[in-house]
Formats: sequence, C-alpha cells, structure tokens
Amino acid sequence: MTKKIAILGSTGSIGRNALKVIDALNNQFEIIALSAHNNIEMLAEQVKKYKPRFAVVTNSEKLDSFKKLLGKTGTEILCPVQGLSAASVDSSVDIVIAAVVGAA
Repeated sequence: MTKKIAILGSTGSIGRNALKVIDALNNQFEIIALSAHNNIEMLAEQVKKYKPRFAVVTNSEKLDSFKKLLGKTGTEILCPVQGLSAASVDSSVDIVIAAVVGAA
C-alpha cells in the first residue's frame, strides 16, 4: 500500500534527504505536499518532479515569483504559514515530515 506523505520544509537538508529516501523506496510513497520558505527555485523543481497536490510557500513575498517559476500544473499553491496546516491535515495525508525551522 502506498503511503501518502507531506514534507514541510522540503528544500532544506532534512527535506531533501527525505526525498532521496523516498526515491530509493520505489513507489512506496506518494508526495501530497511540499513546502519552502525562501528556496522557491528548488521547490518549483520538486513540484515538477513529484507533482504533489499542494505546494506551500510560507514567504508571501516570494509567492508571485514561485507561480511564474512553476507555470501551469495541477498543484494547488498555498500561502502563507496557514498553508502548512492545511497541507498537513489534509485527509489524504498519512505521514507528515516536519522539517521546518523550529520557530515555524
């Protein structure tokens, strides 16, 4: 059975390593949500690769730039921090990896 996962802070070291592990486990996980604060370039790459249902940009100043980088996809873009909550409590999510800065 495929587990559905949300990775909050997917562009940081913990998030990137979690994605490497998921890649190595060959289809045991489906990415439902990814998030970033500032590294919108990497988040756009991740969204294009994993095609999650949600992408969360917690820095609202970067939201428009992220939308331009991402282009047209089926991914719903959420912002700001409330998007983290929405993505992590979605009924389809089985596992949440909270790899954001502790203060967040």
